[in-house]
Amino acid sequence: MKKFIILSIVLCSILGVFAHFLYEFSGNNFIIGLLCPISESVFEHTKLVFTPITLIWTSFLFLNSEINKKKFFISQTICVFSSIFIMVSLYYTYTGAFGISSIYFDITIFFLSVIFSHILAYHTYKYLKSTTLFLPCVIIYAILTFSIFFFTINPPNFPIFIES
Repeated sequence: MKKFIILSIVLCSILGVFAHFLYEFSGNNFIIGLLCPISESVFEHTKLVFTPITLIWTSFLFLNSEINKKKFFISQTICVFSSIFIMVSLYYTYTGAFGISSIYFDITIFFLSVIFSHILAYHTYKYLKSTTLFLPCVIIYAILTFSIFFFTINPPNFPIFIES
């Protein structure tokens, strides 16, 4: 599992950076826009962690028969939620507290959210004793996925959805 976490951190980082530009490179393809940022809003940038984590972890889940699949999916849910939470929280903390905007901070926050969310997911997988959270995690992940698709198409007029 440790090797997977390290590989996932590297792949999520690479795919997240690539995903930042993929929508534009695709000629504004609708399907790509559901999975990759279509604007510079904070919400759209959550896709930089959501999509790579979902693709990599789900692929591993189906390809590896040696893992406890329920514990793994719970850990995947922890990984994606914590990465989004860390990224959004740190962004609003530094911009709100200091009134500055920095691409260097944004990039650092992206990498930190990938690293720390994977560490938390690994810890969850290693020490989780019960899989009773599996079904709630499936429901939560489905709601998150639907929400990302829905709010990409119909963004409300809230600051997190407005380009900065």
